[in-house]
Amino acid sequence: MKKALLVFSFVALFMIASCAIGQNQSDQRQLDTLDSLQADLSAPSETALHEMITLSVRVTFGDEAVTDAKDVDFEIWRNGERDSGSTIAAETSGSGVYTVETSFKEDGIYHVQAHVSLEDNDITSSQRVIAGDVSESDLEAAEQEFQQELDQEEAQESNSN
Repeated sequence: MKKALLVFSFVALFMIASCAIGQNQSDQRQLDTLDSLQADLSAPSETALHEMITLSVRVTFGDEAVTDAKDVDFEIWRNGERDSGSTIAAETSGSGVYTVETSFKEDGIYHVQAHVSLEDNDITSSQRVIAGDVSESDLEAAEQEFQQELDQEEAQESNSN
């Protein structure tokens, strides 16, 4: 009886240890995926009103181009008006590059953010575009807002670590 209990305990301990190792490997694989997935956004820093521009994002996983991303969208909003922005689905142009064409109808500072979904991972990349004529005070206000966003992101990252 003692022998059977000892064997049972050993088998149970082995199974528990195996599950824990498997979970750690799964967690590590997910962290490696997030570290390896990159989205490099390309947009002009300035443009004239009503001029068609191309926004593109190159998606890579390690050194390889991602040609089968589940969803790639570009979210565009005017500074301070994120809730009234628009989202445009991107089309693949090959080699892991996804693009959209757009133009701006009003003077202002716009934020462009590429959203990429690949399997269970999401990644974003952002850039600002100045369209038409923008005053120096608007540029300064946008820079302050941008710095506040960066500070908030850094604080959130510090709190999560």
